[in-house]
Amino acid sequence: MLKLALAGRVASEASGVGVGVDTRRHATATPTPALAHARADPPHKGEGTARVIRPAESEHDAEMIFRFLCNAATPVLHCPINREKAFAEVRRVVGDRDYGFAYLAFEDGALVGTLGAIFVSWWYGDDSFFTDRWFFTLPGHRWAGPRLLAEGDAIARDVGVPLIVNLKQRRTTAAVTFVKPVLLGEGQMASGE
Repeated sequence: MLKLALAGRVASEASGVGVGVDTRRHATATPTPALAHARADPPHKGEGTARVIRPAESEHDAEMIFRFLCNAATPVLHCPINREKAFAEVRRVVGDRDYGFAYLAFEDGALVGTLGAIFVSWWYGDDSFFTDRWFFTLPGHRWAGPRLLAEGDAIARDVGVPLIVNLKQRRTTAAVTFVKPVLLGEGQMASGE
């Protein structure tokens, strides 16, 4: 099912059919301009900046993502990188369409962000969802994060499952967990007490 949705998405991009993005935070959906395998924003503020979002599809893309993640992610990782294991996972996300997908964000030809997502099922049930395997953008390139998420959300919507992204990491030894109020009902918060 995932492979078919990704293939359909690429085909619709190549044919010029626009893909809407359901932001669920706004009253209307934001259309994403359709280009064959890439999204480009017009230059901003007279600087001639070229911004492109495109799917990762090749061994070269996997290598580029891996180098980027080794530089951008290392300061926030919980343990040292096992380069062989990490590169194998990046290659799997990029190359195995039944496993996941990855997108790249470029500004003036330089990689400034990437999102890799995998297709998994809930541990307690049969439904599935996408979740991030990685999601990093360089400081000073705030435009890239929302655009990468919009691409991921569009794929998840095409498949008919949610995209769940861990946007913040908290390193703490405190045994307290907070659950979003939406999950528990208004005004109720869960704690590890």
